[in-house]
Amino acid sequence: MLFFYLLEVYGDCLEIRTSEFDELIVNDKVIKSSELVGFDNVKISHPGTSIFKFIKTKKKTFKLVDITRYIDKKYERNIRIDYEVKYKDWLRGQEKLTCILTMLALSFLFFFKNIFGVFKV
Repeated sequence: MLFFYLLEVYGDCLEIRTSEFDELIVNDKVIKSSELVGFDNVKISHPGTSIFKFIKTKKKTFKLVDITRYIDKKYERNIRIDYEVKYKDWLRGQEKLTCILTMLALSFLFFFKNIFGVFKV
C-alpha cells in the first residue's frame, strides 16, 4: 500500500485535449493546438509534491500556474510535456494489452477449474 502512495507522490500529471484550447502557456513556452497535427491530447507531468492548475487567461487560452504554498521560497519544478494520441481515452495498444491480460486470467481460471475441481456446479 505504501508503494502505491509513494508512486502517486513521485509523479502527477494534468491532461488536456487539444480541442479544448488554442494556446497553452507552460513556463514561458507557448503550445498552439493548431501545430499539434496528429495529436489529440497534451499531458503535463510534474512531481506529486507540487500542485499545478490551468488558469484561463483568455478565451481558449490557458496558463499553467504553480499554486503550491511554500514556506520559505518558491522552487523551480521539472515539468515534462508529452503529446499523445488517444482513442476513446485509451492509449495506442492499451486495448490489446487489456484483451491479452483478460484472456490469460480466464485461461488460468479454466485451468484451475479442471485441475483442482474449483467452481463445481
